[in-house]
This record gives sequence, structure tokens and C-alpha cells, in this order.
Amino acid sequence: MAESMDYNLDMIKYLRMGSCFLFSGLTLIIWDLLENIPDDVRLFTIHPIQLPSIIYLLSRISTLCYFTYNQATGGRGNISYWTCLSLLAFQRVTNLTLLYLRVHALYRSNQIVQAIFSILGLGVIGSCFLHPMISGLCTGVFEIGIAVAIIVYLKLGWLQGVSQKVWKPFKFRPEAPITDKILQDSLGYLLLAIVLKVPQLMLLGSSPGINQVWEGDTLFLDAAIMCIVSTKIFRDLKLGHWTINSPPRTAVFQAPQALSETSTGG
Repeated sequence: MAESMDYNLDMIKYLRMGSCFLFSGLTLIIWDLLENIPDDVRLFTIHPIQLPSIIYLLSRISTLCYFTYNQATGGRGNISYWTCLSLLAFQRVTNLTLLYLRVHALYRSNQIVQAIFSILGLGVIGSCFLHPMISGLCTGVFEIGIAVAIIVYLKLGWLQGVSQKVWKPFKFRPEAPITDKILQDSLGYLLLAIVLKVPQLMLLGSSPGINQVWEGDTLFLDAAIMCIVSTKIFRDLKLGHWTINSPPRTAVFQAPQALSETSTGG
């Protein structure tokens, strides 16, 4: 009897995992259709600016698989605790790197207020939603503090030369309508996360028995939320907020030719 009960609980976990990832995938496909995204910027076309988010989501999925396997085997999984800890640490570093990129770009365009509002949205959403809501919000506040510290660091000009060398390939596009759009996007992301969080809170209240057996009851719904929101954020960045400069090699090679023409003409 106990074995059949454990089997049913495992089936509930796996069904919940599959339904959440199916939900996130269908949502992203519908988003593509509604927004009429061009083919060259669709979700499944890898672009350099998407690589950090792809690595970030892969690390989350890896951690997700670890928790699932560990719970399914009753904690007897052969995956070490340090493997899980390393994945979580990698998520934190990647998330802070993405926050730094966003703040640095906004600072370069003198949009300090928009940068703070943007981090308020992205910091809470990008926090470690693998934990309960209170822990996730505390992590978000911590990341907001890190982002504000980055703004202060840039404002004071510490290591400004090193910073310019490191982030020189990334340039904020000045013609983008950032005055209102950044603020609207940030509030929109935050609202989206709150709306997607409601089913989880309902689930917590409706299934206390399952939560007692498996503490990671809402893990998969959090992963689906993270997939949807982060993909939407980076798609918006790719559609207009960021551009990657290529070095002006043609100008470098054309300069000697121009000099030779002027010398022969003289």
C-alpha cells in the first residue's frame, strides 16, 4: 500500500513537471505568433546575446533534474550534493552577470532612474525561484542591492578603464525608445511573474499532504515561470535594446588605399 502511494506521488511529480514545461513551451510559441516575431529573432534561433540566458536556463534544468532524481530515489541518488551546490552557484553568478550587463548599458545611456526600476523588476524575477517565495524575494532584494552597488561603482568611476575594455563589444543603441519602454517592460515583467505565481500559491494551499512528502512541490512551476519570463526579457533585449558592434575592419583596410590615391594624384 505504501509503495503504491509513493508511486502515485512520483507520478504526480512527473506529470506536474511535464505539464509545466509544456505550458511554458506553448506560451512561448503563442507569443511568437501574436507578436509576429521575424524568423531571424525567433526563440529557436541562437544569437550571441541569448547565450547567457541559454546557459542560465540549462543550469536551472540541470538542477531541476537533480532534485527530481534525488526525490524519486528517496535521497539515494548517486549525484553528489556538491554537484547541486555548484549548479546553484553557477546560476547566481550568471544572473548577476546579466544584471551587470543591463545596468551598465543603462548607465552608459544616462538612464539611471530607468536602470533602478529595471533592476527592481529583473532582480525579483531573476531571483532563485527554486526556493519558497519568501526566500526568493530575499534573494531578489540581495541582487537589487548588488545592482545598486554596481551603479555606485560606475558613478564613482572605479576601474573605469578596465570596465570599458571588458564591455567594449557591447554598446547601447541610443535610437531605441528607452525613456518609457524600459520602465514599462520592467513593470510588465514583474506583473507577469506575479500572475504566474498565483497558481503556485493556490497549489500550496490545496495540497498540504503532498508538500509534506515532497518539499519541492512547486519546483517545476517555478521553472516554467523562469523559462517564460527570462525568454521574454532576452527576446525584447534582442529586438531593440542591445546591439553588438563589429570592429570597423573595412575602414582600416581602406585607409592605405585612400592614402595611395592621394599621393599618386598629387
